This record gives sequence, C-alpha cells and structure tokens, in this order.
Amino acid sequence: MQPGTTQAFRPIQNLRVISCTPSASLALGSVSALLNLPRATLSELLERTPVLLPVPPGQDARRLRGFLMAVGLRVADCHPDTADCLDLCLQPKPGAEVDALVPLLSPLLQTVVPLSDAALRAGLAAPDGLILPLLSAPVAERLSRRLRRLRQVSVLHSRCGESLHDLFAPADGLAGLADHLRLLGYGEDPQTGAVAAGLDRHVAGHLARRFPQARVIDRAFQRFDVLLSRITVPVSEDIADFLTSRCGLGRDRFDLVSPAAPLRLETGLLRASALRFRQDYAAIGLHTVLTLSHPLPV
Repeated sequence: MQPGTTQAFRPIQNLRVISCTPSASLALGSVSALLNLPRATLSELLERTPVLLPVPPGQDARRLRGFLMAVGLRVADCHPDTADCLDLCLQPKPGAEVDALVPLLSPLLQTVVPLSDAALRAGLAAPDGLILPLLSAPVAERLSRRLRRLRQVSVLHSRCGESLHDLFAPADGLAGLADHLRLLGYGEDPQTGAVAAGLDRHVAGHLARRFPQARVIDRAFQRFDVLLSRITVPVSEDIADFLTSRCGLGRDRFDLVSPAAPLRLETGLLRASALRFRQDYAAIGLHTVLTLSHPLPV
C-alpha cells in the first residue's frame, strides 16, 4: 500500500465466487475472455467453489462482479473497506443464564460496542447469539482476549470478506419468501434445513431487512443438534451401548425411533462438525437430521 492510500481505495485483486447456477455454463466463453483465463482452467476452478478469481489489471472489479452475477455466478461482496474486518459472535454456553451474563459483559463491551442492557440481553438470546459486526482486526483481537476470560460465553469470529450465510425460517414459512428466493435463484439446503443457502453478505443483508422474522445466520456462527430419525440396520449390542451412552435410554426405546419421534444425539455442534457427525452416523446405518440448537421464534 502506497503512503497516503487508504484501505477504502485499495485495488481489488480477487473476486470470491460462492456458487454457480446452471445458466453460468452458457457464459463461460465470455467470462474466460474477461478474466484472461483459458476456458478449461476457468471451468476447473468453478468446480471447486467457493473460489477466488483474479481481477485482470485494468478491469473494474465492481463492474466485473455485476457481470458475473448477471450470468449466473454468485460473487461475495468485494468492498475492500470491509473485507478485512471481522464479525464477532458471543454465544452463551449450555447452562449459562442470559440475565447473569448481561452485567458481566456490559463493562467489557461499552468502550468498543456500546449496547443497552436490553439490546445485550436480546442478542444473547438470539438463535445465532450476539453479533458484533465490522470490527477491525486489532479491535476484534483485543475484545476477544477480554471476553474469553468469561467461561460462560463462547467467542466466535468470521472474516467479513469470506463469510457465507444461510437463511432459516419458521416451519410455516413467511409470506412471499419462497417466491422471492426463487426470483433470486437460491435454493434450500436439505442437510441443515436452511431455506436459502450460500448467501453473500450483500444478499444476506437484503433478505434480513425484507424478512425480519427469518434468521440469516453466518455459517461460522451456526450451531446444530443432531437428532436420530431412523435406524436402518439391526440394533447390535455395540450400537445399543453407543446409543445408550449418548441418550441415556434403554434398548427398547430405539425400536420406536422415527422422524416424528427422533432422539437427540449431539447438541451445540458447529456446522462443519454437525455435518461430519451426520456422515459418520449414516455410515453405520443411523439416519439423522440437523436442527438449529437455539430454536427459531414462532
């Protein structure tokens, strides 16, 4: 960075492609020409989304982003003034009382993110916890060190320029939400139950403002419970002992497991861990579903 150059005017060198719609394949020739990349190389890169695509010298990154999105590539927000910022998330640990946490957290936050007790309490009680957005890296690190002294709180972080979000909604849905998501080209995630998956920060903010009853949650802050919904193998002694250790229930209870009457196996897992557990259980014939650890308001 040259002396006197501010972060807001730093050149954008890469665009982060989150996902591709089927129509994107029709424009690969035009995209490869704009990016100065061989078509085969571009195709290989896009198979590995999310992926960074280089912005050629002389190209306007924001116009290029608009073109890529118009042809079916979903591109993360490319504002350099926020790309290096961090969002912090504070989540009460199991057993922690929100009302008891408020007076402990308030003096630690006031010099950085002044919040009323009511706002602090509401944030801690939210499904994704209390979000402290767009903090510079030094401020986020300093605040994290303070907050980690409190054993009742988990402190998570997400880099703004790399974050992906999913949208969760109550079971009965929201008026107009399905049609709006279809218009935007976003689909559900059958793994997690999200009604829209892989949102960049810009789209996530748009949906949060338009549908405030839904929850748009950064993937770095999502926590899930793993519920056993179906057993497709004979319940051997080993499996019965394992399930008993997880649930504290007798063997006769496992014969009654169904999607309508699932058993909770794991609680409070971060997204990557929950998906991995789900695969591990499936490998031994135990079918599971994921639900957000903190239920959505109804």
